[in-house]
Amino acid sequence: MLLFAACNKQNGSTRVATPSKQTTVAAPTNALHVHPGEDIQTALDKAAAREEIDSVVVHTGTYSPPEHRQALIWFNARHDGLHLKAEGNVTLTAANTAIANSNHESFPAVVNHVVYFGDGVSSNTKLSGFRITGANNFVTTKKGPPVETDSQEPRLAKTSFFYTNGGAIKIFGRSYPMLENLQIVDNYSSPCGGGVSIEHRGFTDDRVTIRNCVFENNRSPLTGSAIDLLDHEYGSAVLVENCLFANNLSNCSLDSRSTRLGTWNPETGHGAVTVFAFSKAEFRRCTFINNRNGLDDLSQESSYRDCIFWRNNAIGGWAEGERYDLDVANAKNVEGCFISGNSYTIDPTANMLEASDPQFDKQLTPRNSAYANVGFRAAGNQLGVTVDAIGTNGPQVSPSSAEKEVKTLHIQVDGKEFGWNIRYPGEDNVLGTDDDPMTRRHLHVPSGTDVRLTIGSEDYLYQFTLPKHSVREVAIPGMTHRSSFLANEPGVYPLVGDQFCGYTHPDLIGKLIVQNPQEFKKWLSNQPLTKRQSANQ
Repeated sequence: MLLFAACNKQNGSTRVATPSKQTTVAAPTNALHVHPGEDIQTALDKAAAREEIDSVVVHTGTYSPPEHRQALIWFNARHDGLHLKAEGNVTLTAANTAIANSNHESFPAVVNHVVYFGDGVSSNTKLSGFRITGANNFVTTKKGPPVETDSQEPRLAKTSFFYTNGGAIKIFGRSYPMLENLQIVDNYSSPCGGGVSIEHRGFTDDRVTIRNCVFENNRSPLTGSAIDLLDHEYGSAVLVENCLFANNLSNCSLDSRSTRLGTWNPETGHGAVTVFAFSKAEFRRCTFINNRNGLDDLSQESSYRDCIFWRNNAIGGWAEGERYDLDVANAKNVEGCFISGNSYTIDPTANMLEASDPQFDKQLTPRNSAYANVGFRAAGNQLGVTVDAIGTNGPQVSPSSAEKEVKTLHIQVDGKEFGWNIRYPGEDNVLGTDDDPMTRRHLHVPSGTDVRLTIGSEDYLYQFTLPKHSVREVAIPGMTHRSSFLANEPGVYPLVGDQFCGYTHPDLIGKLIVQNPQEFKKWLSNQPLTKRQSANQ
């Protein structure tokens, strides 16, 4: 007879699942339950002391910190092997308005981290099903019980980053939990890691696993607004699968903490995900949409497969350079990704650069068949508020996190007689009616607007390119192609066109003219309507 035992080390003791008379043994199912008004940490500590308990189930409600301290919930080595899971709609928050100081910039947060995973937590430990929110740059080093005792290991000395980074979740030392089906939403920390901060200090024999999670509207002044893989000297490690990153804003206004560190990458800034040089990240089938930059990765060891990077050019922030989808040190390990905008040294033969519109549905699943095997897929009602915030008409900056609202403008571009006919919606805001203004050759757009292009041809094969805004589409008779871009800065940019028979025609070479909205409105009012036809400009 075969006997099976499930073992987890806990401060020298061992949890053992006693086998039955069957040849296989099911995992233990005993659980403690937590209801609103009860304390989750108390339940975790009780579960850690009882070998027969493998999980703590938290029931529908919102759970806030009862006092000022370093974390709402913390896992240490003695909690290893436990599964903390939500049943129903459960929110874990850093906020408690009843005890927070309303005059402090961190109001209403009263903890550094919502959830903390410390040294000695293995991959047998799981957190699943929660909405984690409310971190707002509160930092204490002394109030409440310490979440981590001081270690004799020099690499595990607590620096300021131990306390400050990781608003929603902080992972420190030899800690490799599994995070599943989480919504990590509306968290802020300075200088880095508004969502998750991973600080392994070089202990990377194992890695954190993050799977089926949504990161939305997390913010930080410097690096990794959603995930920050910290460690300037040693390195951290993570596997991220089927996750969504939307509206996360790095490079926010610099506060006193971030100013002391300075603006690394001062021209282009950082991404929703930041991976430092000695760290290693592996991303599979993730979607990055409408972040202030997608990801920046200084590591030679990371890899990215079958991911979507779509319009990661959210406005604002201190970086003055152009936004980017991804900036990686080792582009050879980027494969099968669909990338809409700026990317640096990415292999065009292994990825789809200047990708066509994914045509996201309400679940942010691409309707474009080319995206069938790439990007994030939601499970059930996993997205929650994220669907409403992003909407179904493409990426928009969430009003709670943006300096101004981004509007949408639909424009028809048709190749005809070796030039471009460009049609704008009229007063009814609908393309294809008699009041549509129409111009030739040059494309005018208002700044700060999400421009959606429908591109076609009435006679020959053409190619339409806006090189400074990562747009390149073919125009084919009887077919339509779609592309989009956001032009934040007023100015004049190249518009390049070709006719595939090989001849050069001056009306195919034009200008993209980005005007402030008032100037654009005045210009558009003076253009001839479609029914009167346009003269060449």
